[in-house]
Amino acid sequence: YLSPIQAGGRGKLTGTGFGFGTKRFPGISNVVRVLAFEDTDTDTPWDTDEIIELAFEVDDETPEELAHSIEMIRGTSGVLDVTCMAVMGKKGRTSFSLRILARPEAENHVITSCFEQTTTLGIRRVRTERAILPRQEREVHRDGLTLRIKTAERPGDRTTKAESDDINQARTTLAARRRLRREVETDNGE
Repeated sequence: YLSPIQAGGRGKLTGTGFGFGTKRFPGISNVVRVLAFEDTDTDTPWDTDEIIELAFEVDDETPEELAHSIEMIRGTSGVLDVTCMAVMGKKGRTSFSLRILARPEAENHVITSCFEQTTTLGIRRVRTERAILPRQEREVHRDGLTLRIKTAERPGDRTTKAESDDINQARTTLAARRRLRREVETDNGE
């Protein structure tokens, strides 16, 4: 268990205590220390939840193979995000570093997918907490198309973003896609 201070600097220290045991151990003190913290982060405009971060490197897949592997992992139930970066690996080899964010209840399922879809022999995993903004999704109808729009409540502000997949299917030129994005993102739900 991490104290609020160790977990990111949150919390107010409200008490400390220590005690000595009577049993003697060779080369080690028989001492216990207790710290009590009060959570001071209760009035933030965001929520928190727990996710799993999986990470590994591969250096023996072609970029074409890896691109397909990443799409297969991304499509695995419980996966929230997949990122890939080129890195310098062992023996001076160009490698690819993958990071997968997933829901905790899907951890074993996602790990299985990573082992099935890539050549990695080991996966690092960490349970971590994330801050998430409150958001809403709505649909806007334009020119016979249904476009999903996400609105996030930021501290002191609100941002609106059209779903890229919907915009990209809607128009053929960059200028037309940008124009459509501006139109639907500034539409106030009317």
